Amino acid sequence: MSSIPIFIGTTYNDLGAQGYVGLQNADVDAKDTPNNRTPLNWAAENGHGAVVKLLLDTDNVDADSKNEVGLTPLFLAAENGHEAVVKLPLGTGKVDADSKDRYGQSPLLLAARGGHKAVVKLLLDTDKVDADSKNGFGLLVGPTSR
Repeated sequence: MSSIPIFIGTTYNDLGAQGYVGLQNADVDAKDTPNNRTPLNWAAENGHGAVVKLLLDTDNVDADSKNEVGLTPLFLAAENGHEAVVKLPLGTGKVDADSKDRYGQSPLLLAARGGHKAVVKLLLDTDKVDADSKNGFGLLVGPTSR
């Protein structure tokens, strides 16, 4: 079965995708081109919490799947300030909260840079992130997360 309906459903928060996710033949972890993103990446970036939860609940997705520059669903939700969505991949226990993209940036750095204080607090509260880490450009997370 084609994964196109799932990409459309996750991008536009169409919970009609629920019917497709339940199909055994659908690849709910397929990656698009040229971005190398999964439906979970798209749903997380767009803040579609119900769809993110639905996909994670299938147990057929990689909760820590990286796109072309190393951004995971956690990165994409954190960067866009989607606090409720950030909680979902963290809750699986299957993600690296302090992972780095190809530029050495972490979800914490992206959330801090975007001014998303609630997301910064949520990430810091996991005790799994380094508030004093530097990205690939030598910038500290700590001073930006105040």
